[in-house]
Amino acid sequence: MGRVNIANANVYGLAKELQLSGNKYNNALVIFFVPYVLFEIPSNILLKKFKPHVWLSGCMFMFGLVTLLQGFVKSYSGLLATRFFLGFFETGMFPGCFYLIGILFLQ
Repeated sequence: MGRVNIANANVYGLAKELQLSGNKYNNALVIFFVPYVLFEIPSNILLKKFKPHVWLSGCMFMFGLVTLLQGFVKSYSGLLATRFFLGFFETGMFPGCFYLIGILFLQ
């Protein structure tokens, strides 16, 4: 359940299973973007400090692990935590991929 797939999970009963009422589902959607926006610049700095292959592979591995763990969530707080960390680890992937593509075209 990455950025988009939470809507599919909601259709298949996420809100009912986790008893999400009121704005809880919307909060789970929005909390993804908080670390995504806050850590974009620090992630770009770390991308330069570490090699791109190290930074990208670490971000992709952790994103996959958190996505896997999100499937085992049993509470609203667990959903919020996993959504937060999904946003945190996805922060490094798009700038890193664009950086690598840019380097390939400059050579």
